[in-house]
Amino acid sequence: LEHPGEAQVASALDHLATAHPEAQILVLSEYTFVTRVPESVRKVLRKHHRYLIVGGKKDLSDDKTGRYYNTAFVIDPNGNDVFEQAKSVPVQLMQDGLPAKTRQVWESPWGKIGIAVCYDISYARVMDDFVREGAQGLIIPTMDLEEWGGYERRMLHGRMAPIRAAEYGI
Repeated sequence: LEHPGEAQVASALDHLATAHPEAQILVLSEYTFVTRVPESVRKVLRKHHRYLIVGGKKDLSDDKTGRYYNTAFVIDPNGNDVFEQAKSVPVQLMQDGLPAKTRQVWESPWGKIGIAVCYDISYARVMDDFVREGAQGLIIPTMDLEEWGGYERRMLHGRMAPIRAAEYGI
């Protein structure tokens, strides 16, 4: 989903959860939301009893300059926010938020999971931190736009996940 509306996200998640009942964690892209995850999406998670990892902006509430963190949010099957991880290395020369102050693994029901955002996967120093923290898996919400072309999306950035999986054996 590229730049989806709230109703489109809720409908797509409902369809995905119905089509794939084995999927316990649903993942949407970086920057799916520019505000808090809406109630309509949380309702779908409660209906299907699924977790969601989704990208969005976390505005600095006390900051009037528009600064934010490009963040991956984890929502549990009850619709509650249970974890978040900001992007560690925002893309240079783009408005991509502030760098994360810390990196932590999510203590999920399946074990420790490192959640990075998009191009963070390209930085060994970021991934190494998750592995040192005991990550047993990595989930990386990303947003490589269709307009960028298939080569850039699949042949460059898209190859990083299998490389990291092989590198760390997770």
